[in-house]
Amino acid sequence: GLHEAGHPLAPGGEAEAKVVGLVPAIEKARLFRGRGGEVMRGACCRVLEVVALTNIALPPERVDAFSKFVAENLKHPTEDIVTHAVAAAAALSSRSLHVMSPAWTSKLVAGWATAARDDANPAARRGFALAVGKLDPRVLNPSLSVALAGLIPAATVIDEDPDSRDAEARRNAVRGLTSLALAVGVSVGEEKMGGLRTDEARAVVAALLQAMGDYSVDNRGDVGSWVREAAMDGAVKVCAMLGKSGKDVLTPELVAGVVGMLMQNASEKMDRVRAAAGVALTALLRADVPHVPERALLEKVVLGAKVAA
Repeated sequence: GLHEAGHPLAPGGEAEAKVVGLVPAIEKARLFRGRGGEVMRGACCRVLEVVALTNIALPPERVDAFSKFVAENLKHPTEDIVTHAVAAAAALSSRSLHVMSPAWTSKLVAGWATAARDDANPAARRGFALAVGKLDPRVLNPSLSVALAGLIPAATVIDEDPDSRDAEARRNAVRGLTSLALAVGVSVGEEKMGGLRTDEARAVVAALLQAMGDYSVDNRGDVGSWVREAAMDGAVKVCAMLGKSGKDVLTPELVAGVVGMLMQNASEKMDRVRAAAGVALTALLRADVPHVPERALLEKVVLGAKVAA
């Protein structure tokens, strides 16, 4: 927009005030109802994203109102609206939420993480799971255990009631868990100074490993394959991050489990799943991941590398 073109709004000016007040004005006019309301929701989330990214100074009450608007749209059943709401949440988080009080941000993380795990509305679980993973590390770190307590069960627990199961919610929780782990990284020490502790990092990998075995089905077929694909991609990315950190986090059992599940999915009937497993296994072998069983043989078969005699 104007900011990117080198024409930022004058701080405190009339134009800036109108832009900041645009979404509240649309809400007040009830323009989210009827035909075109869904289009307006996505567009307003985009406005909030841009407002945050342009570093417009927002008072706490405005940040609170914008966050509630984003949360409302994270519950929407339309995927496009949720995508815009997640982008707005990420932008607000990186530029505004960290200046709010610790109590306020802790309440937000707890509320969103709980909704990702427990909300009766599957659409809400999908949206909040993605949004938690996109929160800024400065917002996440003080409430990291709470966020993990929401996302890990959301990614791995399959509801006993078939009518309550939602593969898309579990898939999004896997994606959110991956995003969270990559964003916060690994803690420098066991003291809680930010980042995943060793036990938390291992719990994340274990959850992704479990999700790689999601074979749930419904009337659409093997919907668990969506979860497995996201988990394969996430597990390799997280393992690569942990391996690169230089900390002794990954255990031989965890890495062997990930490799085993990649090989299992590479043998599935569905072409899409086999392809995803092949891509993930290739990425794992090219990364600095320790404890890969039979690495030389796998590199020969998958990468075409020569094996020393």
